[in-house]
Amino acid sequence: MKKSSLIGLLMLLLVMPTAWADMNNAIIHFKNGEKLECKSDFVSINTKKFKIRRDVNSRKEVIKKDDVAIVELIYNDGTEYAMCNVPYVSGIKAIKGDYSKPKNDLFLPLVAPGFLSLFHYTVDGYHHYFLKRMDVDCAIHLSDGKKFNANSVKAMITYLSDYPELCESLNNRKVETSELEGIVQEYNQWKERQLNAGN
Repeated sequence: MKKSSLIGLLMLLLVMPTAWADMNNAIIHFKNGEKLECKSDFVSINTKKFKIRRDVNSRKEVIKKDDVAIVELIYNDGTEYAMCNVPYVSGIKAIKGDYSKPKNDLFLPLVAPGFLSLFHYTVDGYHHYFLKRMDVDCAIHLSDGKKFNANSVKAMITYLSDYPELCESLNNRKVETSELEGIVQEYNQWKERQLNAGN
């Protein structure tokens, strides 16, 4: 064997386990219903495509965001994280009840899953919150800035209008972003009672 070939082979053997070890464990849920356990590159909110490996001996494959519903990432330190490919509309459109032509340009980090799910990310100190009902095709973008404003509350009231008592409690008062997880939990508990009563 030529010396250059031997060096190339040794380099490959040294690099492959390291590259495998540097990737995160992942479970990819595709829009077509298929599920894949693999190793994945980091997936961020702006990821359009990412690389995976099915096992230590396989080549990297490119996965396109448009084919994916959810990426569950299990980082090497044990932290688990779910990134969801969720279409959304602005709070202004949500106030009008207009869910047409949603944007679909982000992987949203899941904070609280349920019939009503909460998503949140922060960029340069600006917080972005999203709510997604299981029975509505898209999420709503509640805030786009440092403050959770009145339009965000109006959008939430319109979006959660099937639970009038909750909407009444939100109406005409300042809602803090720290309350969002509690609001989602309350809505989900109410929804579970409604669904159980229907059985």
